[in-house]
Order: sequence, then structure tokens, then C-alpha cells
Amino acid sequence: MKAFEAAFEEGFRKVILLTTAPKGLTQDHLQEAFLSLRILEVCMGPGKDGNLYLAGMNTFNPEILINSILDEKPTWKAFQRAVGAQKAAMYKLPVF
Repeated sequence: MKAFEAAFEEGFRKVILLTTAPKGLTQDHLQEAFLSLRILEVCMGPGKDGNLYLAGMNTFNPEILINSILDEKPTWKAFQRAVGAQKAAMYKLPVF
């Protein structure tokens, strides 16, 4: 959460956190994530194991992070529910 907050405080308008680099993830996928943040508030990369490999925002929204990533076992489903609870539009990258 601090990484997102710090990046937005520095003036960045689109911030993506890559938690792992799953096999098959390419530079095109990362560009796709950044492009999605031009029109949508949030993007995510769901992993086959149920975890997130990528989370991105174009506005700092700590409620999404508090209600998903900071759980004991954060999952992409928890992230998706938290985004929905905030009524934010989200882009979902391919599952890796």
C-alpha cells in the first residue's frame, strides 16, 4: 500500500505493482495494463494459483488495498470484490 501511496504522491498518474513475473508475461501485457488505466480506474493480473501477479490504479484508492491485498491470504477474487465494492471499473489481464 505504501508503494502505491508514495508513487501517487510523487506525481505518477498510473501505478502498477508487479508482485511476481509469471511465465508467459510479456512486455505487451504490461503495456496493455498501463493502457487500460487510461480509461479504467483499476487493472489486475490474476494468477492460476489464485494470487495477484499485478495490481494497478490510476488514482490512489486505499479502500481497495485494505479490503483485498492486506488480507492474510490476498487473492485476485478478494481484489475483484474490493474493486466492485468501490464501484470502480477494472480491466483483467490474462490468467498466468
